[in-house]
Amino acid sequence: LLSIFIIWTMTAVLVYLAVLRVIDRDYYIDADAMLITASCGVVFNMIIGCVLHRCGVDGHSHGDFSSSDIPAEQDFSPAIGHNDRVSIVGAGAAGTSVVQFPEMLKKKKPADNINIRAATMHILGDFVQSVGVLVGASLIKVNSEWKLADPICTFIFSLMVIATTVKVFRDVIWTLLETVPLDFAYKKLEADLRRIQGVRAIHDLHVWALTVGKVVINAHLAVDADHEFYEVQCEASRLLRFKYHAWYSTVQVEPYDRHIMAICKECSSLER
Repeated sequence: LLSIFIIWTMTAVLVYLAVLRVIDRDYYIDADAMLITASCGVVFNMIIGCVLHRCGVDGHSHGDFSSSDIPAEQDFSPAIGHNDRVSIVGAGAAGTSVVQFPEMLKKKKPADNINIRAATMHILGDFVQSVGVLVGASLIKVNSEWKLADPICTFIFSLMVIATTVKVFRDVIWTLLETVPLDFAYKKLEADLRRIQGVRAIHDLHVWALTVGKVVINAHLAVDADHEFYEVQCEASRLLRFKYHAWYSTVQVEPYDRHIMAICKECSSLER
């Protein structure tokens, strides 16, 4: 957030100064100095951008497993060791299990590191502003009467900077508020859980993001009393992990009781 606020503050200051120059018609510009400074800024930001891009690629070069690598009928036994692909912690008599899957098993598009993205946007903002100065200085160098090109370029490239940083700002705010990620198919997940054999109702379903690309899912399912709870837990866990890429998930199962379901506020909200 700080990085984005710095970018927006710099952009606001540049726009404010450009407006003052247009109002006061103060167009004294040293085109040569602008060209040198802007060129240095463009080169410097390109170098930093390449470094950040390489860091981002190296940081996501691992994790070549996919859900297709794991058979649908895979055994989710508590006896699985530390070196196996999936581990389940604590399946008790109450029908509660906490399932944590190693992040390296994911075979979806690697999630962006929000810090790398913010830093990249910062560099991109500086780069765009430098390009704007370079374009304005070049126009003024070609024709000294085109001094209005400098504030005009400032306005245009400032809008470009804001446009490139809005998505990062939105993602950061959504993560801080621990809301359902905008690109997460919540209703589809709810429908898939209901289709699991033995599931009568969803008692509770919470989805939120710890950070961009790391989704946590908490599901509380009401199951037919004569159905095997552990089978439902395993199938729900596979669904959350391999289809919805849950970084961490909790699946709780209890016998279906229509009286409890009738007075449960969480259940009522899910039924709508």
